[in-house]
Amino acid sequence: MFFVVMFSRDIKMGFKKSKIKKMLKFYAGMKMIEPESKVTIIKQTNVTFLDTQKDQFNRLQSLGVV
Repeated sequence: MFFVVMFSRDIKMGFKKSKIKKMLKFYAGMKMIEPESKVTIIKQTNVTFLDTQKDQFNRLQSLGVV
């Protein structure tokens, strides 16, 4: 599974770095692929599909959809 993180241009660099750091900590085993890298070793993590959908489910639940 890949997470592609994209920020609006008007978002400050410090905020972007903070969010990326938080994601890397939250999803243990995740790593950022540096744009300059030519080779990246990808390892399996313990994150499941259901883990990735928790936030979306909570958002829908707060809207009363589920």
